[in-house]
Amino acid sequence: MIKVITYGTYDHLHRGHVRLLERAKALGDYLIVGVTSDDFDKQRGKINVQQLLLEKMIVGENFRGGIEVVRRINSEVNRLIREKDEIVNLLSIDVFKGAEEYENYMKTVGKWFADEQKLFAKNKALVDKAITKASYDNMGKGNMKAMEEISQLELELKRTIIKHGSLISSTMELQNISDNIIHKAKLQKLRPAFDFARKLQSIIKDDRPDKMLTILAPLFAPRIVKTFSMTSIDHMLTLKSEDNAKTTKVKKEQLDPNFRYEDELLDEQISANFTKLFHELLDQLSKWGHLSLKEFNGILEVKFGKEIYDNKDYYSFLTHLAQKDRYSVDEILKKPDTMLEGMLVDHIERIKTGKGIAILQNQTDGDMGHGGSGLSREMYAPELTLDAFRGMTFTLEFHPDEEIQIGEDMYVTGIQFNKTS
Repeated sequence: MIKVITYGTYDHLHRGHVRLLERAKALGDYLIVGVTSDDFDKQRGKINVQQLLLEKMIVGENFRGGIEVVRRINSEVNRLIREKDEIVNLLSIDVFKGAEEYENYMKTVGKWFADEQKLFAKNKALVDKAITKASYDNMGKGNMKAMEEISQLELELKRTIIKHGSLISSTMELQNISDNIIHKAKLQKLRPAFDFARKLQSIIKDDRPDKMLTILAPLFAPRIVKTFSMTSIDHMLTLKSEDNAKTTKVKKEQLDPNFRYEDELLDEQISANFTKLFHELLDQLSKWGHLSLKEFNGILEVKFGKEIYDNKDYYSFLTHLAQKDRYSVDEILKKPDTMLEGMLVDHIERIKTGKGIAILQNQTDGDMGHGGSGLSREMYAPELTLDAFRGMTFTLEFHPDEEIQIGEDMYVTGIQFNKTS
């Protein structure tokens, strides 16, 4: 005698179960059917059990029975989604009871998600293998029917896998929702509250109208609890009194009026260099009447040494000077119209007000701090003005064919300076 053993949940017995049992009975002489208990389903998970059954169906090429199993799995997934939604609603009504239901849900449902995903992947692989086998087997006319059943099984399985994935995602989101609601509820418990509806129902139930005073009294004599914001402390600490503000103002007024920023010192230094060079040029023209650039350079070398060519202000001075071919000292002092003339006038004004002395005190002998050495400390003497040359005019004649060597490897165009008045 051949004995056949099978088992199942048989939750809501349907035609698929009947056909399964009939085929199992046809395999032997004696059929033993095991029925799982509710506790077994909860511990193992209904979806997990159905997936194992689906695996047997596919291996046994019972594709129509497999379709029924997948549909039952899909129905179970829908039930779990509804159960999850009910927990969300319960959390909004009774947060602590909802939290308890959520914990039970995760213990009985959530812990099987990883295993269910693995079994779904295995079921999908078996269906793909069955499709390949049915495509190449020579099964005659029955092959077309088998292909239709496998295709239907594949479609149902894909739908269920997608829905199961959505269940997992929404369950993970449920954890965040639960945590936020529980956190808010804990904070709310710390605040004093009064449930008017519950208290009123209790008074009506006990038939004690005199207790209405406990409800109405607070409304007629409200006591507003005054609070002090902790952020106000920061504001108070950073707030300055009028006395402090006045003190700060006095300190600001006590700053050294001769104080200069580095860029201001540099500008005044360049202006001083330009003024000295221009003053030297006027002085030589007043003595000789005319002067070439080569002769002017020789005079500078005698007075300041050949280091004059290491100072960048010297070359900058020649560049600015060559922008015009005629200069008048009176016009410069009255209305300077070039950058060079403006720097000359500004420096002379600083000398007259005594501010130029600060520059003198910040220089070192033979070192201008701007492009090297070459102009001595005497250049910044406060008596350096253009008053002695009022009424003087001079012109510049440029000689492009003449090149004058400056230093070791520098050449400039020749210039002739002529005093005209």
